[in-house]
Amino acid sequence: MSDWDDYAEGWDDDAGARAYAGAAYASLIRGLETRGVDLSGATVIDFGCGTGLLTEKLVADGASVIAIDSSPAMLAVLDAKSETNGWTAVSIHESLQAAAASASRQPVDLVVASSVCSFLDDYPATVTELVSMIRPAGGFFQWDWEKTEGDD
Repeated sequence: MSDWDDYAEGWDDDAGARAYAGAAYASLIRGLETRGVDLSGATVIDFGCGTGLLTEKLVADGASVIAIDSSPAMLAVLDAKSETNGWTAVSIHESLQAAAASASRQPVDLVVASSVCSFLDDYPATVTELVSMIRPAGGFFQWDWEKTEGDD
């Protein structure tokens, strides 16, 4: 986690991070359009939200966002961004368990997970928990880097 904390301050200024978030979001919109789904009024978990590059796009399209990340420094950037922009439809949490405990446990419409699942200690258990939070006919969208030989 401290590694991610080290990146927080300049993350939003990184062209690669912004391009990746933009590509993920474009992919999400294409996927939703094929299903006739609109983000306006949707509740979305942004799992591994970092500084909120996807969160800001989701909010701009009218979604309420439950933002979850284990990096306090990344979340501090998102919190400042949320306050500056007056986002009242964003709740910020350091863990999936904290988000679940503070939520009314109403099912969410979507879960998005960008560049986070490959870092999970227990992918199957985490995805099972996330999927259990999605309403019937909701969706789970994940984008990650492919591991290659020699990756840690």
